[in-house]
Amino acid sequence: IEPPRDEVFADLTSDLRNGSVTPVLIGAAENGNGVLRLLKTIRHDAPGIPETCQRIGLNGANATVTQVIKTIHTAHGGKLSVARVLSGSLKDGDELYGADENAMRVSGLYRLVGHEQTKLGDAATGETVALGKLEDAHTGDVLSTTKGTRTEIVPTTPPAPVYSIAL
Repeated sequence: IEPPRDEVFADLTSDLRNGSVTPVLIGAAENGNGVLRLLKTIRHDAPGIPETCQRIGLNGANATVTQVIKTIHTAHGGKLSVARVLSGSLKDGDELYGADENAMRVSGLYRLVGHEQTKLGDAATGETVALGKLEDAHTGDVLSTTKGTRTEIVPTTPPAPVYSIAL
C-alpha cells in the first residue's frame, strides 16, 4: 500500500521541524548543482520563528530579543554583529542589553548580501541583520531591548555523530 504523497511530505516536514530527522543535501555551488533544492528545503521545511521560539524557550517574550549568530570585522565599517531577530522589532539607534546589562546602542542596521551592506531603518521578527558597532556583543549572546529581563535560550546539544572519516 502506497501512502498518499501529501501525507508523506507532511510527516517529513513535521519530523524535520521537531528535530527527529536531518536532511542531507549534496551539491556543488560552483556549478549550481543542488542549490535550488537547498533553497526549496529551507523555504518549505525549515522551522519558522514560532517553532524556533518554542524550541529555545522564548514563548511569550514581550521585548525585542535577538541572538548574535556571527561576528564580522570589516575594513571600513568596524565590527558587525550578525543577529537574528527572534521576537519584536529592532530599529537603528535602539539600546540592547546583554547578560551584563550594559547598554549597547545599535549604530547601523544592515542587510548583508555577500560583501554588500544595505542600510535598514528597522528589522522585524525573523529577519537576520547586521548590527553596527556593538563592541560588547559576542557570537552566541542573547540581546534584549528590556533592561533587567535576562533572557535565557535553552542550549541545543548536537546529536552524537553516526559516521566519521578523516583524510
